[in-house]
Amino acid sequence: MRESALTGESLPVDKAAGDLPRGKHIATPATASFGDGRANRNRPRVIVRTGKDTAFGAIAQRLSKRPPETEFGRGIRRFGMMIHARDDAAGALRPAGNIVLHRPLLESFLFSVALAVGMTPEMMP
Repeated sequence: MRESALTGESLPVDKAAGDLPRGKHIATPATASFGDGRANRNRPRVIVRTGKDTAFGAIAQRLSKRPPETEFGRGIRRFGMMIHARDDAAGALRPAGNIVLHRPLLESFLFSVALAVGMTPEMMP
């Protein structure tokens, strides 16, 4: 597995199973593996962290959080809601008015859809 994203290694580094020298941190580049591996009966692996507690897990948790909304994003959302409200109002009022005037319901619905589709680009800045 390529670990350069986590370790900053420009070239692959060989990992070797062995006894950890006294005073040496368990996650040295020569002994630490950030991927999967096979255990050996004579030399069992020590699993230090798994899942969300790993470096990849921490990155995944940070990426799953929603970033704060920007002013541009807020403006786009409000503009979309305004168009949606206008289309809903036109879609409900026009057929209701045509029902009162005893006009065909299907034609009034199709006219409302055509009106919404035609007016939306006109409202764009």
